[in-house]
Amino acid sequence: TDWGTDNAINARMASTGRVVVPSCCSVGAVWTTRRAARARARSLRRHAIRPALETDLTQIMRLEKACFGTTAWDENDVRSQFRHDFARITVFDDADGCGDGSAGAAGSRGGAAAGTSGSTSARSGGAGLGTGLYGYLLSWTTRNEVQLMRLGVHPDQQHKGIGSRLMSDLLEYAVLCSEGQEGAKVTLEVRKSNERALNFYLLHGFTQVATRRNYYPDSEDAILMDRLLLPQT
Repeated sequence: TDWGTDNAINARMASTGRVVVPSCCSVGAVWTTRRAARARARSLRRHAIRPALETDLTQIMRLEKACFGTTAWDENDVRSQFRHDFARITVFDDADGCGDGSAGAAGSRGGAAAGTSGSTSARSGGAGLGTGLYGYLLSWTTRNEVQLMRLGVHPDQQHKGIGSRLMSDLLEYAVLCSEGQEGAKVTLEVRKSNERALNFYLLHGFTQVATRRNYYPDSEDAILMDRLLLPQT
């Protein structure tokens, strides 16, 4: 079996939710894998991606600390995002209380993340929609560029497609914002050592374009990545 080929196909198919298994697997294993994928899809449908509310701040901070540890933003920095028109925050909400209610998100520790729009719903406050937030994304929008700032999924909820759902939502938003502008793109920075995050972004169509030396406070380099929203002519 050409495992390299199978893994490449899995990577290309991941965003569509289709299941690919190595050719050496038995029929029983194939159906077991498909049943697991369908169960995961049903679970994801019970949750909702929605604009963040300022009343979500406490749970967002739990996610921030769970995902990013010592490099987590402080509460004032996160709260200020609700005041910026260029900022967009979305959350993956346990909308019907079917999860364990734990707040937080896990994803690219120390890497880039995604974001918020400073929409009225994100700034106005109000009651939250669910019992727990499993992931969140913060982005900034300027002209023809959307910059991914934070993307986190709670460590207990990783490998369930939550990060991909948040990323897909961001890319759809970015396409709408681009309004057909040539060269419109989504950008991010990620730690050079964060191979897991790098692979996640590559899987979602990003490419490495530059290295920023000594970018982080501990002097680690950052990898600059982008994804063009429209082909350049």
